[in-house]
Parts: sequence; C-alpha cells; structure tokens
Amino acid sequence: MVRNVITSLLCVLTASTVFGQSGVPLLGQTDPRVVPFERTPFESATIPDPQSRFHWAAGADPAASLQGDSPMATLTGEPNPPPGGAAAGGQNNGTNPAAPATSFSASNEFYRLRGGDSINTVYTRFKYPWFGGKGAVTLEIPYVYYDLSGSAPSVPHIGGLGDIAINTSYNLWQSESKKLTVVGLLNSFIPTADNLLLGRPLPEGSLAAFNLGTGKYVLAPGVAFVYAFAPNFFVAPLYLFEASAFGNEDRPDIRRGKFKLFAMYAWESGAYLLPEFQALTNYLNGSTDFYLAPEFGYTLKGTTVFVKPGFGIGVKTGEREWGLVIGAKINF
Repeated sequence: MVRNVITSLLCVLTASTVFGQSGVPLLGQTDPRVVPFERTPFESATIPDPQSRFHWAAGADPAASLQGDSPMATLTGEPNPPPGGAAAGGQNNGTNPAAPATSFSASNEFYRLRGGDSINTVYTRFKYPWFGGKGAVTLEIPYVYYDLSGSAPSVPHIGGLGDIAINTSYNLWQSESKKLTVVGLLNSFIPTADNLLLGRPLPEGSLAAFNLGTGKYVLAPGVAFVYAFAPNFFVAPLYLFEASAFGNEDRPDIRRGKFKLFAMYAWESGAYLLPEFQALTNYLNGSTDFYLAPEFGYTLKGTTVFVKPGFGIGVKTGEREWGLVIGAKINF
C-alpha cells in the first residue's frame, strides 16, 4: 500500500518536471516569452464623429495644417489649405503670393495726383497656376483714362489701351515648418498703349507710380518673402526692380523700384483685411511715391469682392494724393 502511494507521487513529480521543461508554466509561474496584451493608441482612441473631423480638416487645427498633411486630411481625403493662403473655413481669397489659384479678376483703380490730374484704370487679370501650384502666370490688361485738366487744360481727357503685362511667380524655397516661403518674381510689360497715351506723358514723378503708356519693353525681376503665422494670417514684403530694355527711343527710360509690405488676416466669416504700404522710387530722378492703402474684402464660395482706399505720404507734384480701388475676383 505504502509502495503504491510512493509510486504515484513519483509519477506526478516526473510529469510536472517534463511539462515545465517543455514550456508549459507550472502553477503560479509566468512564461517570460509571453508579452502581455496592450491596446495601441490608435485602438484605444475614440474615433471622432464625422462633424468633428470636418471642422479639424477645415482648419480648426492650424498647427496641424502648417506641418504638412495632418492625420485628418488623410482620413477625409482632402489636402490641407496652403499656409496663409486660405481664410478660416478653407476659402482661398487669392491674396497670398505663395499660394496661387486659378482666378479671373476685374477692378477699377482711381488715383488723384498732386497738381490736379487724375488717372482711372480698368484692369482685367487672369491668373493660372503652373509647376504643380508652385507658381503662376498672370495676364494683365489695362484700359486707361487720363484727366489732365491740371497739367494740360487744352487736352484734358484722353483714354485707351495701356501696356499689357505678363507677370510670373515661382516658389523658390520653403522652410520645413512651411511657414516661410521665398517667391521669385518676373514681370514684363509690352508697349501696347494707344498713341494718344504715348503722346501725352504724365508730369515728372508720376512714372514712379504707374506702368501705363511707357512706350518701352520693361522687365521687372523681384522677390517676395511670405511668412504665415497661421493659415488665415500672413505677412509679406516684396520688391521689384523695373528697367526698360528697348522700345521707343523718344520716350524716357525706366529705372525704378517697387517695394511693398502687406499683411492679410481673414476671419471665419470670409471677411479679410489687407493693409499695404508702398514705396515706389524712380531711380533716374530720385523721386519716391509713398502710399498707404488698407484693403477690405469678403470671400464667399470662391468669389471675392474688395475695396481699397488709400492716401499718399509726403506727396509731391505728379504723385498720388489719394485713391480708391474696387474690384471682384472669381477663383476656379
């Protein structure tokens, strides 16, 4: 009897030893090869409802949109708006040089010059992005009306087609944060102005402000620095140097610089404010036209309307005393 009990105990101990060595843990032991199951952050997260995803993708998280493709942009299948290129809510108002969009615009620009003259110009512009949206080409056609009652009372009113411009831009460099973009510019002006405009030049100094009826082929290389603090807020200084290459020898040569500093802030409603400072210098006579013009605009479903009053600073004869620009733009 005792021998049978001892034999049974030996069998149990032998079986336990064999199973323990074969990888089956004994009672109370933990197999070190087994990793406890843990939920990943993605599995543990609660997926937001579709409405919240829409608001995030539309720009409610500007920090994510400034860092490239955000997770919500991937989930929704929609790219983030370009930094500083869209108003809150995802509408592009077309004011950012670093975020070009296909657009057609028409505007009326009126300027009152010191000395009694005035210029009214109707512009039509068509902009088309190229190089995958890294740049754009813009065709600009002006129709000019002069009131020269101050400088030429005998022939006070003339008008006609001005110099057509072809303006190009390309994003040369962008920081890793996508906040700073360097934009290369190259504008060219073709002497298409009517003979009436060529025959009645503006007073000295006014060429610092206008590219209308010069009688010259003019090239204008330049650069812009666009810094986007948020998708709906950017600041951009810009400089262009204009020089006549060839053309009518009887017309004055062109050597002038155009410096502009402007900022844009857009609200969720689609309204935006764009104040702009201009310093336009004629290097041949040393005159400089200083001008300040705040632009007020509103964008709705791809259409932007704007008004831009302005006034001159330290105005001299032939320079702008005040002005008013109104216009509309359609983004496609």
